[in-house]
Amino acid sequence: MSDSKWIVEGSAANFMQVAIEASHAAPVLVDFWATWCGPCKALGPILEKLAIEFDGAFTLVKIDTDVEQQLAASLGIQSLPTCKLVIGGQLVDEFSGALPEAELRRFLAHHGIGAGPVEDVALTSAKRALEQGDLDGAERCLREGAARLAGETGPSAAESAGDVGLMLSAVVAERGDTAGALAILDELAPSVQESERGRALRAKLHLGAERADDSELAALVAAVEAAPDDLAARVTLGRALAAAGRHAEALRMLMDTIHVDRTFGEGSARVAMLEVFDALGADSDLVHEYRRELQTALFV
Repeated sequence: MSDSKWIVEGSAANFMQVAIEASHAAPVLVDFWATWCGPCKALGPILEKLAIEFDGAFTLVKIDTDVEQQLAASLGIQSLPTCKLVIGGQLVDEFSGALPEAELRRFLAHHGIGAGPVEDVALTSAKRALEQGDLDGAERCLREGAARLAGETGPSAAESAGDVGLMLSAVVAERGDTAGALAILDELAPSVQESERGRALRAKLHLGAERADDSELAALVAAVEAAPDDLAARVTLGRALAAAGRHAEALRMLMDTIHVDRTFGEGSARVAMLEVFDALGADSDLVHEYRRELQTALFV
């Protein structure tokens, strides 16, 4: 058994303390098992893993029924493995058999316990990896989370699948694979793609694909300075500035192009501005400022 403080060996002598009294501070899941029980051997390691991963959201109390036969009988244990959930000193739920990890997570999440369903754990693990600069680890966590979610149903699973997919797409893009990131985004549910976060990510990916190095950007600036009436060059420079993160300059360049000819290139400057708006998000001060100016230029 693990030496984690969240995993406790239970007995008749300490049951009241570790399973009942302790449940007033945090939920307690009591696992009744035996060494000869095959399903117990499958379930036990998963329960221990979750107890460690959830880091105090619940305590796992393990009771060997071969050793604690009287205790098991007094609690009505008829099959193994059996797990009983105790909260606030009361038995609130139980299950028998070796449930798979996803179902165990749902069981715990149903009672508001722990890090939440498996997809949230994938996100948390990926964020931790990113904080350590481990892009490979983050991608691995997210791909594992996405694979587990593929068989899940219901609104909660769909929402979490979208969260995992969006983050996976962003991580793949961070590794320099814009095409791969767009492919992942394209596989997500339409509602996810059309959400504010989905549109923002797609805009960033499109703009990122047009990122120019310093010499290329300098050449675009020179081209516009040499031919200020070349609207195509101005739109190209505006998009390049946005891709470089110089959003204020980009929006000014594109807005000035629209003031000259709002229909140029089938509205290419307007389309570019809308992509920048999506990339920055609706709460951006720049978006508020330039959205008003764009509306005036287009409709007055």
